[in-house]
Amino acid sequence: MMRLDYVLFRADGSLAALVEAKASRDTSPEWAAQFRRNLMDYPELPPAEFFVFVARDWIYLWRDAGPEAVLIPPHAVIPTAPLLGRYFDRKSYTLETVDGVVFDWTVGDWLSDLCKPWGKAGDLALRHGLAGTGFVEALRGGRIEYKDAA
Repeated sequence: MMRLDYVLFRADGSLAALVEAKASRDTSPEWAAQFRRNLMDYPELPPAEFFVFVARDWIYLWRDAGPEAVLIPPHAVIPTAPLLGRYFDRKSYTLETVDGVVFDWTVGDWLSDLCKPWGKAGDLALRHGLAGTGFVEALRGGRIEYKDAA
């Protein structure tokens, strides 16, 4: 069964977003659209309002794109560094040097922070490109499920 890295729920418990973290570099909207289309070939993925790829360089967001395996450009493309960079401030690695596992964990930390009904992560996300997408608002007060959670 295909499972994405993170599944996010609204405060009312309804499904809000599917998120995949990839420690890839030099990504593009075309790459992300192709990757999303390939993942949509898995019929067991539940339909969600938001579908998000987080790469080292860019965050790609789709809203209401549907579950069909078609090539759709992302609705929003946001630089990753302004949103995830602060998670590396006191660590011995950076967004560019961190390994894939730690990158995935960091994305999970960021998403978990977005689910809090308060906090800096949501405010930063709104200031750095996610305003107007509805993504931050959909997650506030919600919860996150990790891929390895059973």
